[in-house]
Amino acid sequence: MKIWLYQRPILFAVLAFIVSRAVGGVLFLSAQLLYPDLDPIADLSWLLPAGFAGVLLFLVYGMGIDNESGFVKTASTREWIIWAPALMLPAFILWSQGIQAMGGMHAGMLAIAALGIAMNEEILFRGLFMRGFMRYGSFPAIFVPAVLFGFIHAGNLLAGGDAVFTILQVIWATAGGIAFAAIRLRTKSLYPCIVIHFIVDFAEYISTGETGIHQASMRLTSMLQLLILFLVFMAYALVLFWKDHSETKNPHMEAAERASL
Repeated sequence: MKIWLYQRPILFAVLAFIVSRAVGGVLFLSAQLLYPDLDPIADLSWLLPAGFAGVLLFLVYGMGIDNESGFVKTASTREWIIWAPALMLPAFILWSQGIQAMGGMHAGMLAIAALGIAMNEEILFRGLFMRGFMRYGSFPAIFVPAVLFGFIHAGNLLAGGDAVFTILQVIWATAGGIAFAAIRLRTKSLYPCIVIHFIVDFAEYISTGETGIHQASMRLTSMLQLLILFLVFMAYALVLFWKDHSETKNPHMEAAERASL
């Protein structure tokens, strides 16, 4: 069974998504039953993403695909430095929204939630789904998981989310997904993706005092500005990836051309 799933990485990614959601949901509901006095949002919102991430880590390491999923060190410190411009995203969020988190414990829970979400989404989309689509080439591996990543945010409409906000969120999630995929392929590592994703989400959470992005706390102007920044981030990541990709390919292309003469 393990070998069968290993040979079908896209199916494994889908199953990992389903299993992580099921187990995470059971953990969350169990905590609510055991501690009925705790507020599901204020006190337990960190548990669901932490549960998702924990299950995905268990599955990745249990299958022995941690290296293939990006759990390797970057080639150099430089690969961290060149992604510093991505910090324009959390800087803009904090500048435009301010900070609403109250107390160290509250901020700590928001940090755990942000880390859980960052690990969950990066392992799933830039780890497992990217691993599955790499057999079709770099560009399907970048764009298909990114579109899936953006599409799942459309589910906010079912939860009563504002239509305009949800559309913008789908677009900037897709753009962010493309950027993170380009980072993953250039650095060969999932760690920069997780760290940047965590910083962006944590900045958003402490700016609202709650987990998740809330349309009521953001003006349309701010949302459009954030969308532009995500598109800039996407373009920057794609340029750096393409530059590295081209430089890597050129020696092989030249060798092939010499061999054909």
